[in-house]
Amino acid sequence: MMRLPLRILIVDDDAGYCKQMADNLHSYGYEVRSVINAREVLAEVDEFRPNVILLDQLLGDWTGTDVLRLQLLRPQHGTPFIVVTGVSDFTDCIVSLEIGADDYVRNTALPRETPARVRAVLRRSEPAETEPSVRMQPKSWTPGNWSFSAQRRELLRPDGERCALTQAEFDTLAMLYQNIGQTVDSAALSKAVFGRPLSPEDRSVDTVFCKLQRKLAMPGQEACILTHRQRGSVFIGFPPPSA
Repeated sequence: MMRLPLRILIVDDDAGYCKQMADNLHSYGYEVRSVINAREVLAEVDEFRPNVILLDQLLGDWTGTDVLRLQLLRPQHGTPFIVVTGVSDFTDCIVSLEIGADDYVRNTALPRETPARVRAVLRRSEPAETEPSVRMQPKSWTPGNWSFSAQRRELLRPDGERCALTQAEFDTLAMLYQNIGQTVDSAALSKAVFGRPLSPEDRSVDTVFCKLQRKLAMPGQEACILTHRQRGSVFIGFPPPSA
């Protein structure tokens, strides 16, 4: 079966930059569309169903941060975002990472950098692989408990339903799980999960922590991952089932 090309949506009010970026991405085999108005994003996403969105930080009356704050696209489509930023608006780029963007790239980046970041975001956004034959609950699972299997790359909720985790989320949880009760340094997590040193402006690890907290949350229960900004994070165990 022929594999369809991955789709990238560029959101940028500079038509010349859109064409330059589209030509570059086309050369790597991606299907590309662009919109120059932030208000057109939702309609284009519904029709085009992109795998990644390149979102310019400066969009006339809007900013990329404004689009992310709408919290409309990700719940509907789960589409990862890469914020495109210039030097002057780098602070806003950091805010975008903190509220949900998956990565950033400078608009002066070398032609090879943007496709490389797209590939990295796509890898992190893929669901963790599970063996097709291993779909039933493991023998160690009992109703009312969470079940985590690094071998099966599977996490089951107390009701037996599988908790869908991306590759980055699963690898992060696996590392925290192996060191339960101990603080894991964010720099070590960045190296192990994302394959790069942790830089001061990089919020990828923090973003994964936030997503894991939401997915592991149980009504009325405290957070199961405690984050210390200067030290790292510690996994204190899965939350007990709701009564």
